[in-house]
Amino acid sequence: MESKVSIDARAFRRYRNEDALAFASHVLGDPEVWSPSLVEYRLTSDFQSYWKQEVGCWLLAAQEYGFLDQLHKRLGRARGEAAHPEVTGPNDSAHRILAQELAGAMVVYYFTSLGWKFVSWEPPTVGGDVDVRLLSPTGVAADVQVKAPDKPGHVVNGQRVDGENDTTVLRAVDKGMRQLSSAPGPIRIVVISPQRTFVINADVLAVHLLGKPRSLNEFLWGIVRDGSGAYEGAAGALVSAVVDLSLLPGGMEETLYRCTVICNPWVPPAGLLAPEAFPHARVLSLDGGKFVWLPEEPNRCHDFPNGMPCLHRPGGV
Repeated sequence: MESKVSIDARAFRRYRNEDALAFASHVLGDPEVWSPSLVEYRLTSDFQSYWKQEVGCWLLAAQEYGFLDQLHKRLGRARGEAAHPEVTGPNDSAHRILAQELAGAMVVYYFTSLGWKFVSWEPPTVGGDVDVRLLSPTGVAADVQVKAPDKPGHVVNGQRVDGENDTTVLRAVDKGMRQLSSAPGPIRIVVISPQRTFVINADVLAVHLLGKPRSLNEFLWGIVRDGSGAYEGAAGALVSAVVDLSLLPGGMEETLYRCTVICNPWVPPAGLLAPEAFPHARVLSLDGGKFVWLPEEPNRCHDFPNGMPCLHRPGGV
């Protein structure tokens, strides 16, 4: 169950519910401004109050840390789209843009609620493209690139079409790693928050980043460092972790933050992250020559089960 690892939003909320709802209304404005987009429904429906409340928390965090004005300007793009939406329905274009612009604030709120410290929003850098700069729980600088790719799609004859495309998500991961390749670091993190109904399987991310398990010989099966994983590419080699962070409506009035982390075991030592940096997340890291999921293996993780060996080619790395 997600709730075994995911954290209930109420467990770390640092703003009052009524303040969060009121601030979301204040910043986002009259719901009619968002008509006919999906955003209007999410701002007015009691069923969607969980979402509005969390958005209010993200915006209050933006105010607390001094980047609300910058964020507010970016929200104008979503308002403009709502007036003349390119797409309505499940893949509503105004809602998609709004989620993309809010994703960075969600990341700040989530991470700073769990022991990380905020440094700056969109800091100027000589190289790279950084959305957020944080300090890890151990005080090391972390440059973060945030992506909110994909779209929910819709169901036709029992099949989901025009959305929930894993390839779209993986391309966003790769782009984020390229954008961080020249960032100061030493910790560099790509956070994705895919806009989809069903979360991407954890093993899809693990295989993309670390490589697909294969046999080295008739006796050995595992991950062979052969350059097939994105973490062994020029951009990915300096990325400490890829984080999949999503807000999920749970049961029994829960709202859950679901977080999955794939750590890069081959990043330079200054950029290494321990699983303890990500409480309330499923974290894949290399421990004693085996890839281990802590605190537990995700559901449907068929291609990257707990305890996958990291093998070495004869004469190789």
